[in-house]
Amino acid sequence: MTSINLSGSFSAYADEDHVQLILRNLIDNAIKFTPSGNDIGITLKKRADTVEICVWNTINNPEQFDLEDIRNPKTGGATYGTENEKGIGLGLTLIREYIKANDSKLNIDLHGDKVSFSFDLPLSSSHLL
Repeated sequence: MTSINLSGSFSAYADEDHVQLILRNLIDNAIKFTPSGNDIGITLKKRADTVEICVWNTINNPEQFDLEDIRNPKTGGATYGTENEKGIGLGLTLIREYIKANDSKLNIDLHGDKVSFSFDLPLSSSHLL
């Protein structure tokens, strides 16, 4: 099941091409690493002066999920999705660089069987997200 949750209508200041690449990679990874029948979601939350963008998915066997390995930007190498799709780790490296270029950082969290990848962008009244 897929869900999209918005906490209202708002604009953010960011490089549109960067945000599109970031979201494409996060969504592709969520699809790649979510077992069939599990959930994927996108959440946008307005904060005082930022918007938090979060892509999350549920996983099987969260006790086998190596959160520190994924959080470590120096870690790379081949990974395999739930259907043995091969990845080389380039997407996560690009995501980190594009998020950094927009003055933010990638947050990766695991709560129960839900892993989330999020970042903040500054709110703006003249730019649309």
